[in-house]
Amino acid sequence: MRWGLGVSGGAIALCALAACATAPTDGAGDGAQSISPIVGRWRQVQADCPGAAPIPELIFRADGRFGVTWTPFETYQDYWGGWTYNSSSGALTLSVDGGNYIPSDGVPAGRAHVADDVLTFETLSLGSPRPEVGARCDAPFRR
Repeated sequence: MRWGLGVSGGAIALCALAACATAPTDGAGDGAQSISPIVGRWRQVQADCPGAAPIPELIFRADGRFGVTWTPFETYQDYWGGWTYNSSSGALTLSVDGGNYIPSDGVPAGRAHVADDVLTFETLSLGSPRPEVGARCDAPFRR
């Protein structure tokens, strides 16, 4: 398995203990305190995933947490954790903290780009859903 806890997970836990109130910035290093462009609710569209299972719920929260869900039901999520993103370089790193189903083929670090409310990944993969759900979809995400 290529997932693991990372430094960002520890930093998030430390921030929570210190009662930090700031949201993650875009990580560009320019001193600006803007909310990262990946913050929000994203989804893959079935039409973009012929023969595969889209992810209908990918959430990046402003507090540095994320969640992935193939089959949304009430509060269920397949897996979750922390994230860091640098909008200048496009570097995105996910640190999986836990889950009900954590795919063994996930690649938690790579590049991400947001343009016109479309989120695309390069090299990063959220992994494959449970076999009974379907095949992995590598289509972009939309808001």
